[in-house]
Amino acid sequence: MKKTKLFFIVLLALINYSYSQEIISHYTSQIAKSSYEIINKAKSTHCLLTTTWTIAGGWDNGIPDLNKRVILAENYSTTEGNFSACTMIIKSGAELTIKNNDYIEVNDDITNEGRIRIEPRGALVQKNNSANFINSSLVTNPVIVDKLTAPMQEWYEYTYWSSPVKNVAIGDFLPTTPSNRLFEFIAANFSDILKEELNNNILVPGRDDIDDNSDDWAIMPATSFMLPGHGYSATLAPEDLIELPPGSEITRRFKGSVLNSGIVNVTANRNNDDPTNMDNNWNLIGNPFASAIDATLFFEKNIYDVSYNPNGVLEGAIYFWSHVTPPSATTNGNEPINFDVNDYAILNLTGNTAGERYAPSNNIPSGQGFFVSYSNDYPSNSGYVVFTNEMRVTGNNDKFFKEEKKHNKLWLNLTSDNGVYSQVLIGYIPGAKKENDGSLYDAERIFSGDSAMLYSIIENDESEYAIQGRAPKDLNKNEKIGLGITTAIDVPAIYTLSIDHLEGQFLNSKKIYLKDHLTGITHDLKESNYTFISEVGIFKERFEIVFRKRTSIENSDKSLSIIELWNHKIKFFIKGNHKIKQLMISDTHGREVFEANQINKKSCIVDLSSLNKAVYIAKVKLSDGSDINKQFIKK
Repeated sequence: MKKTKLFFIVLLALINYSYSQEIISHYTSQIAKSSYEIINKAKSTHCLLTTTWTIAGGWDNGIPDLNKRVILAENYSTTEGNFSACTMIIKSGAELTIKNNDYIEVNDDITNEGRIRIEPRGALVQKNNSANFINSSLVTNPVIVDKLTAPMQEWYEYTYWSSPVKNVAIGDFLPTTPSNRLFEFIAANFSDILKEELNNNILVPGRDDIDDNSDDWAIMPATSFMLPGHGYSATLAPEDLIELPPGSEITRRFKGSVLNSGIVNVTANRNNDDPTNMDNNWNLIGNPFASAIDATLFFEKNIYDVSYNPNGVLEGAIYFWSHVTPPSATTNGNEPINFDVNDYAILNLTGNTAGERYAPSNNIPSGQGFFVSYSNDYPSNSGYVVFTNEMRVTGNNDKFFKEEKKHNKLWLNLTSDNGVYSQVLIGYIPGAKKENDGSLYDAERIFSGDSAMLYSIIENDESEYAIQGRAPKDLNKNEKIGLGITTAIDVPAIYTLSIDHLEGQFLNSKKIYLKDHLTGITHDLKESNYTFISEVGIFKERFEIVFRKRTSIENSDKSLSIIELWNHKIKFFIKGNHKIKQLMISDTHGREVFEANQINKKSCIVDLSSLNKAVYIAKVKLSDGSDINKQFIKK
């Protein structure tokens, strides 16, 4: 009897509590709704007009603009046209579809009572930092944003993701990915005070951009939510590419109720295991919005400067994963087989360098995760990277060089006949200096221990640079740009140095010469690419870009042609009123492999069939006593 009475007392109390909670919830909701209406009315006072869309009638008050409140009463697709608006409401039962390469731009609030679908290259932009995205829809997953992976050759290649939609579980977004292939990056754990060579597990003091104790990556439970502005790394699954050709882009879908908007603060950290160690303080973050963001505006908000931007916490370069090199057992890393860190594409204020043979845009796309480095100078070990609506752009990210006044920039490629690809940029940019300016203008490249890489040199600096900024005043006919290569390739390979592209009046109007200090050759890169071979090692003083040719070969009437004939014989022919007096041929190590004297003819044919396929240097002494050196490939 006492137990029964107690049960009813407890039940009555629970009913009263539940009822009171409903009342509180109701009035809280009404207060919030009233507050929203007051705020929304205040925000919308500049919305001078309203225009409503119906399928049959189109826009009832003209095409939208930034002064008009837009109401989508029925389905709307951007095939009808992109538009800008003051505020926007998608009514119940209506669906907004933003197609690839299209956009909708809204200054203030967006209220969704229906459904929104955004295709992989579509953009929904909110401009004011105080703008809200309000979900009032009763539909399950009323917001859908589709994104594409990079072209995938193998299922185990990684993509760096960031969610534009709130409260998306990573396992729902990547339903086929194995649970042990979903990763988050623990920035505070990254420590790099030791390095190894060719993944040999022998650690010595130095940097190789690999975490020393392997605890920087952590498996992320499939049920965990992807936090706004955070980056995540994941593969696909083997079955995802079974019926697709290599190089396919795979669609993945963010589903939820609310798009990220406004000001997004993302926690960032610096490892502090050794305050004297100047390793990179990597953090994996990402674009939190359903549109691209302008990288320059991101830099301006987040790069630390004690005088001009004391709230910024970052160094100055962005690194995008751009897989191309197959994993290798001799590439440095924490696994028996590792990916090549040289595959990162890099972007800073000087410009960009390609990773997978394409360069990143200055617009960072929606859904894109990327690495940044926490500043060693910021006074605290943790802080916030900030994303804002003001950074958002309507562009579809397929073009980068759009400025009317182009600075002088030179992109150079190193390639080889066995798959090497490495790119550097030297840019003459206001604000940069010839000295090390930090990664905002000078972005490092770390050798992975395998393959080969090209880099530029800063005088009195031991680091290797993928991007180097210099002052515009430094660029003149006497300018010299040091280039280095590092290679671990121990099989015969023919390397090629070439101009990928260039910008600017000076570089477009001048000859660009590559000096090979090993062979003594000065080669015009605008006329043709330069080929060479190299032994394993580090060569920081071999190459140099100059804009003046050596005097000894400036005469245009002394041009040496080298032609390989069908029978493996090589023909050497001198143009002009000169004769070949002496011919010497050496390999790129300086070893003489052939010599002929007292030729005294305009041409000669020599049998080099005993020589291997390689690059050689012909040294010709002419009848007037002058010399010509020219490199050639024996096939």
